[in-house]
Amino acid sequence: MVVVAKKSGKPRRTVDFQKLNSCCLRETHHTPAPFDMVSDVPPHSFKTVADAHWGFHQVELDEDSRHLTTFITPWGRYQYCRTPMGHCSATDAYTKRFDDAVTDLPRKHKCVDDTLLYDSSVEGAFWHTYEFLELCAKKGITLKPEKFSFCKREVEFVDFHLGWEEYRPTEDRLAAIRNFTVPSQPTITNIRSWFGFVNQLAPFLAAAPVMTPFRDLLKKPTGSKSNGRAEAAVKSAKRVLRGNIGADGNLDTDKATLALMQYHNKPLRDINKSPAQLATGRQLRDGVPTIAQKLMVNKFWGQTLHQRERQMGQQHEKIIQQRGNVRQRHPLAPGSSVLVQDQQTKTWNRTGTVVENKDNRQYLIRLQGSGRISLRTREHLRPSNVPTTSDRQGDNSQLMDEVPLTPTPQLPPLPRSPGKRKPRPPRWLDDYIV
Repeated sequence: MVVVAKKSGKPRRTVDFQKLNSCCLRETHHTPAPFDMVSDVPPHSFKTVADAHWGFHQVELDEDSRHLTTFITPWGRYQYCRTPMGHCSATDAYTKRFDDAVTDLPRKHKCVDDTLLYDSSVEGAFWHTYEFLELCAKKGITLKPEKFSFCKREVEFVDFHLGWEEYRPTEDRLAAIRNFTVPSQPTITNIRSWFGFVNQLAPFLAAAPVMTPFRDLLKKPTGSKSNGRAEAAVKSAKRVLRGNIGADGNLDTDKATLALMQYHNKPLRDINKSPAQLATGRQLRDGVPTIAQKLMVNKFWGQTLHQRERQMGQQHEKIIQQRGNVRQRHPLAPGSSVLVQDQQTKTWNRTGTVVENKDNRQYLIRLQGSGRISLRTREHLRPSNVPTTSDRQGDNSQLMDEVPLTPTPQLPPLPRSPGKRKPRPPRWLDDYIV
């Protein structure tokens, strides 16, 4: 047993259950990511936050399993009668029971023992909170009075600050990342602590490429990582994270919006599709969330708009007078040979014959070679002096009778010389390699 201090200064009892966890099957229960819960709260809403008191200890432990939680203290051996912290199934088991108890409550988000209620009016928040407290009393769920916040415009929930119109990471979380120190011999625990800090704020900080080496360092089985790779990765990540914070100490909104688009475009591991693909069926290429002030029109640009439009109109009229009127193309008669422009390459690499004239300066063209009928406009056709295949058929038949057919000799393919270009590693590897 090891006693550590909480944020409030009260003692917290911890027990090492690693050997017990290796022999147990984990009870799994899915919960949404903190960012997904925070981003789902609508703006201009009144928020209420509640925290359960000794959440895990509110679930009673089976009598046949209590002896497995025995731990040693200076005063003898003790065992848990309630769900202990540190067991592999403690979080999922408690969260599932809490979720089942409040599953019918609307307009809520819950993460383990923290609950957020949101409403559009003060009266709605009052009755919503009353219903939640009454439900907790019936289910035997106790709450902490000192962490209860009722009907506030700005609250803190799962390390995020929810304002009246926006949400962002808390200042404590950003300060913890800035002030994180790397030991001279970092262990896997130190690396995981740093990775957990940054990964929780990944939607706000464009640091995903920099944090990629951490995934290799955290793979199991893993050994000592004292070769400097972990320290170099931490330094690179801290440099990028400091770049996302403005001079005033707050989050840079421009880089945060780019990070949001990067987060929504990142494929999920299980289904290999990003949240943007699931919502819209395609990757996000525009529509980046932008602060309202960024959309305001420049006053000087608006005042000079009409003047610049008049100048452009006068310049356009001057160009027309210098070049004259638009050249009128002569109509094409049926049976005439034409060059046809390729719609993809914009080259005049096809020939054909006009079959029929249509309205709006359109023509039916029989393409040479394939014989396919194609509808083209006049601007995609040019008169051609090259005779068609039918005109040259008679001459070709006479030449075929006079000239004997001889097989064309086939030459061996030329040997390919190896390229002289050497592959160069990308520059972003310089941040990771010491």
